[in-house]
Amino acid sequence: MVSGRLSATGKPVVVNDPHRTVTHPSLRYIVHLHAPGWNVIGSGEVPFVGAAIGHNERLGWGLTIVGTDMEDVYVEDVNPANPGEVRFRGQWEPVRVVREEVRVKGGAAETVELKFTRHGPVFHEDRARNKFYVLRSAMLEPGTAPYLGSLRLAQSKDCKTFLTDAMYWKAPSENLICGDVEGNISWQASALTPDRRTAGADGRSWVGRLPVPGTGAYEWNGFRRDLPRELNPERGFIATANHNVQPKDYAPPLMFKSSANLPYERITRLRQLFDSPKPFTLDDHRRMQLDARHLRAESEIALFRGWTSSTAAVERARQLLASWNATLARDSAAAAIHDVWRGMSSAAERDPSRSADARKAEHEATLAKAVAEMTSSQGADWSQWRWGRLHTRPFPFPLVPAYSLATVERPGGTGTLAADGASYREILDVADWDRSLVTNVPGQSAQPESPFFSNLHALWANDEFFPLVYSRARIDKERAHTLTLRALRAVEHAVQREEAQTRLPSMMRPWPAAPPLHGAPPKGEWR
Repeated sequence: MVSGRLSATGKPVVVNDPHRTVTHPSLRYIVHLHAPGWNVIGSGEVPFVGAAIGHNERLGWGLTIVGTDMEDVYVEDVNPANPGEVRFRGQWEPVRVVREEVRVKGGAAETVELKFTRHGPVFHEDRARNKFYVLRSAMLEPGTAPYLGSLRLAQSKDCKTFLTDAMYWKAPSENLICGDVEGNISWQASALTPDRRTAGADGRSWVGRLPVPGTGAYEWNGFRRDLPRELNPERGFIATANHNVQPKDYAPPLMFKSSANLPYERITRLRQLFDSPKPFTLDDHRRMQLDARHLRAESEIALFRGWTSSTAAVERARQLLASWNATLARDSAAAAIHDVWRGMSSAAERDPSRSADARKAEHEATLAKAVAEMTSSQGADWSQWRWGRLHTRPFPFPLVPAYSLATVERPGGTGTLAADGASYREILDVADWDRSLVTNVPGQSAQPESPFFSNLHALWANDEFFPLVYSRARIDKERAHTLTLRALRAVEHAVQREEAQTRLPSMMRPWPAAPPLHGAPPKGEWR
């Protein structure tokens, strides 16, 4: 995402392609919700209400995973004289037991006991050592329904208030980015994040990497409000690419991943592209989303220079790799050879500090194996060798195989900006929402008889976008189909009414009172 200073439009451009498993039917559903006080468009996951990512009239937003550690494992001491009690701060306290009856087809029903301590559910019992292993998770706290916070973001007016509204986003753990019509851009690392810093005289700070005793010395001190954020950074852009977003001196660690082995290639490549001296157009952003340059592979190309092989096939493969541009293009033979070679090579063989002469014998042997593997898997005709044959995305239909769609050969992959799992992409033009672009796969409808069941499959396969029109005039011009839903009157449908009378008590209980969409967080939610 760039500010207006780096944009050809003079306004921010919000670009997002969150990665998840590519599914059939589609994981995400593109929706435009228009009602009094609402005018939001974007995509959400089918079980959830609203648009998890998208834009309203004033701002656009997106998300990518942060990886916040929202859970701890507690090891509880069980009373040897009474297995229904655990020790907490020097006292025995009762374990809550919930009994569930599980009906078994063709057999007798079974009763299952679910046990809970103050920290959460017991997932393992070590009876020989009188220990319970218990999971405490922020996901079990009130208000952590996935993407519930998007309802508040959809009402945000600018990227400054967006930062406040983002604190209501409790799950899942996401980098939330924003660009607004006033020219602001912002970022908030959001999730309901346990505060593991010292709490009380007997409390201890810890980082959550390992299990801790459930004695009371390692209790959460509520939830953190000091989550990392930015507003209008001087560099003029905000980028999140599953890298280490944790600020210096932020402790204990926010990230569940070790900062020693976090991926760096994608964020480094993004920063390279942002070094361009010219303002970025929408097409530039599209190219960045689809960029398949692999920096790790690029660093290894030099290994294939400075030596030759007397074996014709090995020398041919070496020349391909030595002249390769390190791009995982769908039709690239070099990309395929490199991937197979790397899986067979050792760290010592890839050590650039060794001379080419010292590495030559190892390279020749490994390349010979890679050529043999490629010949076995893709045939003797080198012109048919390509990365896309190694990097495919199938579209099986989970219930009826006849409704499955063709497998797609893909460019890019892990370590590139065009990483796997980007089934939905959006490029939101804050200067003119109607110029925004989007892609999704494989279609809007999960019904095989619908023309929209797989109509986006070919577009996504070829990395093509289509307009995400927003204004009423553009919608009326572009729409291809209208579906009108009307409520049925119970008086006109006696059968439905009779069925409803028997089912309403269990189906139609009122929802719990929802927290207000504006104002301060309810007391007790954040400390």
